[in-house]
Amino acid sequence: MATDIKKLNEEYLKQDSALKKLEQPGGLKDKIADFEDKLNETYANFKIKTAQLELANSRNDKATAKALQADIEQCQKAVTDYKSKLEKAQAILSKQKKLVDSKFEELSKDPETKKKLDAILYKRYDRNRKQEIKKKQQLETIQQILDNHPNLQKLLKGINNYTRSIKGCNTIIKNLSSKTSLTDEELKRLSKAKADLPNFEAKRNEIRGQFIDYFSKNHPEIDKILLENINSYENLNRQINRCEKSIVNYDKAMKKLPVAKEFETYNKPISTEPPVPMKTPLRTEPSSWLYLPSEIPSWRHPIKRIKYIINNIKSNKQNSKQDLKENLKENSHDADNTKHFKDSLKLSKDEYNSEIVQKYLEKNYQENLHNVARKKSDDTEQQHDI
Repeated sequence: MATDIKKLNEEYLKQDSALKKLEQPGGLKDKIADFEDKLNETYANFKIKTAQLELANSRNDKATAKALQADIEQCQKAVTDYKSKLEKAQAILSKQKKLVDSKFEELSKDPETKKKLDAILYKRYDRNRKQEIKKKQQLETIQQILDNHPNLQKLLKGINNYTRSIKGCNTIIKNLSSKTSLTDEELKRLSKAKADLPNFEAKRNEIRGQFIDYFSKNHPEIDKILLENINSYENLNRQINRCEKSIVNYDKAMKKLPVAKEFETYNKPISTEPPVPMKTPLRTEPSSWLYLPSEIPSWRHPIKRIKYIINNIKSNKQNSKQDLKENLKENSHDADNTKHFKDSLKLSKDEYNSEIVQKYLEKNYQENLHNVARKKSDDTEQQHDI
């Protein structure tokens, strides 16, 4: 039975609203933090009193020891009390979170609905993966252009130098401005940093403008935003490496989804180009209207030779048209199958826009990416251990 997303969304909103009340300022979540603070404070006080009691006993100070023992008992009672309150409050919050999470489990319990949700996640990963591939390709193009243009390398070096100078000025201004009193030397440094900062920024903007202008004129396909975020050759390499990691993670997240194999089947590109004409084999059947002799007639038989050539051309054209017709028919059939496949994985507009579906997608999108990234990190650590 298909999931009633509308009804489930209403239930989710009710439980989520209850959870938000517990988590709002002054709610149960704040009380839990308060109980934790008081418990830690009381326990620390308990340890201090215990140490003082040991000292009093070593000095045979019975009066002090008696008073400290009473304080310790009060601390123990308070610790037990705060622990009990904390555990009860945590249990209530945990139970409400589980009620909210159970609605996500119900949403994905039905195989048909789960498949549709996975399909949305797959398409999101695929879309972002393609964006990262495009970005990586553009960054690598910039890298190749830089490798062949020493003047551009000089401009990038200038951008890097001024970026470092700007960072240094900002550090000095931040550190010295927070101090209540400054020495004469510090005042000079602060004054110089404030004077140098706008000059360095203007110089960097001028050089970056030249850098971007070159690409705008000679390589307008390069995204200007990418150029504005490149401060050095090392920075460019780091951006390429980040793209590669993102592409790998998106790819792994896609492949972990059960629906991935079906998408890989139906996502094959449909060719719009006519097939390459195939050479028609010579026909030897006498009954064929396109009878072709096994050997080309010699020039001594011009009429036969002309007929052979004409028949050969007709034969090739006929087969070429047939191949094209079959290919287009096959492509049309594939397109229909792909459309049917994708339509079968769509939620209605209201279902897709429901709060529970959007939260489910947001939650699982990040969790899946985090899991594949963490697995890669764990695998790397194991290799180092070996």
